[in-house]
Amino acid sequence: MSFVSGRCGSADAPTRHIIGRWACRSVRNKTFHPNSSTIDTIIPQQKIMDMKLQRIIITWTLVLISTVVTLAQTTGLYTYEGGYFIKNGNSWEEYRPDFQEGVWAAYEQYNEEENFYNIQNSQCVVSVPKSTVNKFYYAKPGEEWQPIYNTKEIYEYMPDSGREIYCYQGGYFVRDGLTWREYRPGTKHELWASYEQKSANEYFFFIGNENNEVAIPRSDSGESIFLSKDGNWTPIYSMTGIYDGAKGYEYSMEFKWWHAYDAERMEYGDSVSRASRVCFNSDGRGEVRYSGNRFPFQAKAFNLYEKTRFIDQDPLIGFLFGFSAPDEGFVFYGDEDGFLELLTYVDDSDGGICVLHRIPGMEKAKLSGCRNTDVGEKIHSMIEENLPESTE
Repeated sequence: MSFVSGRCGSADAPTRHIIGRWACRSVRNKTFHPNSSTIDTIIPQQKIMDMKLQRIIITWTLVLISTVVTLAQTTGLYTYEGGYFIKNGNSWEEYRPDFQEGVWAAYEQYNEEENFYNIQNSQCVVSVPKSTVNKFYYAKPGEEWQPIYNTKEIYEYMPDSGREIYCYQGGYFVRDGLTWREYRPGTKHELWASYEQKSANEYFFFIGNENNEVAIPRSDSGESIFLSKDGNWTPIYSMTGIYDGAKGYEYSMEFKWWHAYDAERMEYGDSVSRASRVCFNSDGRGEVRYSGNRFPFQAKAFNLYEKTRFIDQDPLIGFLFGFSAPDEGFVFYGDEDGFLELLTYVDDSDGGICVLHRIPGMEKAKLSGCRNTDVGEKIHSMIEENLPESTE
């Protein structure tokens, strides 16, 4: 994040407002009583009333259309150096992926100005700019507004549930496991294109669909996004920001639930909601992240999970003792001989789980509720393809 100097009384600064209530004004309709002198005007008056009714219907139809359009535009992505806000109606979330997994802070919008959205929680109030010419402002209860962030990019459409975001001027990509989705809100408020991650090297992710191949930088050092045309890579966009807790890693697996290990009972405890992530490269270098903690590791050997379970390897024993077919997964080891388990991932019937055995500096734990099971399937296939003949 970057703190910038400024003055609260500047033209950019938002003003404080007392939250008010909308007042509705009702008008009674007059009632007409025809008599002998007005009987000849009933028909013309009826036509006038019909015309008024038509106008009312047309007006309310336009209001309804306008309301639908407004509701469709109630999402947004507002970025600054190191973080971003996501708007979903009057609910807002702030993310700082370099500092913490998951939501940094949640807010509710309490009013809207011409140039700012004003949001708040129990700790502070924040003014989010509607254009990049203004800054983000911040104030604690009872204190004056202060500028806090310089605005980078603003997109008036952000429907995606993914939170790994790669921005360029006019659009952004969302990384979700091995799936990448592109949005260009200035052009249309829909998904622009979807891609699959094909490979990666030291500098780029290579993604593609049936129409295009795209190379996206793995770091936000000002690199360009490239498009492949006839085998030649051409720069098409300049990166303006990467907001990804797994930035720099080829693969990322997010988990919703955390289970601490009770050594005395030799069992895992109840699930606790905690955003967690396991990210790694093909060379085994990786990291476990939760809250604001990071625990790096280096895997030196790999195997399939089902290959490590003796009972499951013998179909006869499995049949006699009632064991079903083994779940698929993989194991990372901290030694080349394959004795010191670092982590085990299993894609079972309840979704992907990951047991953290010996991650340096960490207590044993289990993660569940994997969001990116496609990554687990990919790693399983890669290990299976590269296993030596002697382990078959």
